[in-house]
Amino acid sequence: MIRILLMVCASAIFVSCGSVNYPKVEDSKKLIDSYNSKLENLEKGIKAKNIGVSTGNDLILKVPNSTFNRIFDKISQQKAEDLILDFWYSPAIVSKEVNVLGIKTNHLVDLESGKITLDLKNLKFENFSNNVINGIIEIEGKGNVTVVGKSAGLSAKASPMLLLNLNEGISFDISSDKNSNLSLKAKSKQLKLKTK
Repeated sequence: MIRILLMVCASAIFVSCGSVNYPKVEDSKKLIDSYNSKLENLEKGIKAKNIGVSTGNDLILKVPNSTFNRIFDKISQQKAEDLILDFWYSPAIVSKEVNVLGIKTNHLVDLESGKITLDLKNLKFENFSNNVINGIIEIEGKGNVTVVGKSAGLSAKASPMLLLNLNEGISFDISSDKNSNLSLKAKSKQLKLKTK
């Protein structure tokens, strides 16, 4: 009896399944192809945004330049003497032999002493590419340097007040050590403090 009841239920299920409209194979392929093209476009967009991004165990952190610039602004506003340059006695920083009417004399300039204080006014990162950060540094300074000039037994002394400034582009290489610590190393460049 149970077998007959099971056969009746199974036949009822098969009969009801016969009324389900299944799509044609061609329609299913078209639908799958349309979804595949949409998926490919989405994957291309994701890949384009992740060019050069490391994966695996690396942590990726995006920090805008403005964050670093705000930090540097606070540092540059803290005090007026970020760097102090002390000049000690240095003889004959300029030496020139002159022949006047057959008489040879030496013109000498000695640096007697001096002190200049430099203030970091601004340091800004402008852009970052290929592990190099490019930025601008602005420094102002003041102080005086005492020099003594000697020529043919005569001497003169001057101690002018100097006002200096620097506003130039700088670059830093970014590197990481074996402990994954990041470091910035300034690229070698000759910067010139200019007098105002």
